[in-house]
Amino acid sequence: MNAVLAIAIKDIRLLLRDRMGFFFSFFFPLLIAVFFGVVFRGGGGGGGAGSGIPVAVVDLDNTAESAAFAAKLIAASELEVTTGLSPTEAEEAVRIGRLRGSIVLLPGFGEARRRPFWGEPMSIELAVDPSRAALASMLEGVVTRHAFEGLSEMFADPAKMRGQVRESMDQMRRDGSLPRAMRPAFEMFFNALDSMLQTVQEDSAGEPGEAADPAQAAARAGGWQPVRVSTRAVSARPSGLPTNSFALTFPQGVIWGMMGCALGFAITLVMERTRGTLLRLRIAPLSRMQILAGKAVGCFMVTASVAATLMVIARVVFQVQPTSVIMLAAAIACSSACFVGIMMLLAAVSRTEAAGNGLGWGVLLLMAMIGGGMVPLEFMPGFIRTLSVVSPIRWSLLALEGGVFRGFSMAQMAAPCGVLLGIGGMSFAVGARLFRPD
Repeated sequence: MNAVLAIAIKDIRLLLRDRMGFFFSFFFPLLIAVFFGVVFRGGGGGGGAGSGIPVAVVDLDNTAESAAFAAKLIAASELEVTTGLSPTEAEEAVRIGRLRGSIVLLPGFGEARRRPFWGEPMSIELAVDPSRAALASMLEGVVTRHAFEGLSEMFADPAKMRGQVRESMDQMRRDGSLPRAMRPAFEMFFNALDSMLQTVQEDSAGEPGEAADPAQAAARAGGWQPVRVSTRAVSARPSGLPTNSFALTFPQGVIWGMMGCALGFAITLVMERTRGTLLRLRIAPLSRMQILAGKAVGCFMVTASVAATLMVIARVVFQVQPTSVIMLAAAIACSSACFVGIMMLLAAVSRTEAAGNGLGWGVLLLMAMIGGGMVPLEFMPGFIRTLSVVSPIRWSLLALEGGVFRGFSMAQMAAPCGVLLGIGGMSFAVGARLFRPD
């Protein structure tokens, strides 16, 4: 029993001596817990400024009613609104990933809002990022809720609502396209609606907690559709959609494959240093930079090969058709170069294999978390979304999506590729300077 206890104490002491390993065994889990606590505080997004869904609001109706509704959307805490864009500019911003959606108030919106009981409903068109399907549903729900909130305000004023009903009835009587035989039915409908509004208002006054949204209740009860929201995905494809769901998921799979390759080569380099392999290589007529360059070339070739193989499988097996093979190849090359630099930096600062493994996964997971690889950036607090610009995961994912389904041009691909090459080059330079073969 004493021997067993002695071995356990020895292993604990070794862990405590390895400061990097001790940090990732005890303190890194604490950081993870705090990170997700901050992210999901207050129901996600942190409730801070700038933590809403980035969208554009385009008012094509240009009436007082549409302007009031646009102002309501701008003030909504769930949205981070950009204004002043044309429909084409807003859609382009969604396509390249700068915004997650555009909300277009179509012509006739104000007229429909003034006469919610007759004629066409208020028409709103959403153009959304195809890689954020769940976010699209959330955005549609937010827009619909705010549209019904305005109608609920009308329901709160019985006199005003009855005026709306009478105006709609007069418009119905003047509508020459309505068959005369159907007019009595609509007369009965409007009279019943007037009685229903009075009942809804009385119920809301008596039991406000149970009738918080009479407009939605009335719409569900009678099949009335005062608001029509149409949603479509924005893509460079003629169909407006990626080939299939695998076009959205394979870029993320490629990112995790690159992370695994970078970590594997970093740990291998640490092992060769701790076991004396690098010292034996130094005996050969090889300079220190030649050795490191050889490691970098090997890591680049493996990383790029893994990414290319995954995309070939996506094309052959899952029928994923990239919008541009050239842009996809550029994205893979720049992302691979970036992860080579990260590999060199991880190997340089890790003194043991355990420290390299803990540090590697810790850093890469942190990059994935703040770069949108694990939690969508729209659900992050504002300061984390700002911090995400330093994460290569964010830029690698954007570049790969640009070649697969966003249809990036050379100019649009220049920004993510330039950031990736910059991060990779600086990481490699720092890592090569800090690296010691013994």
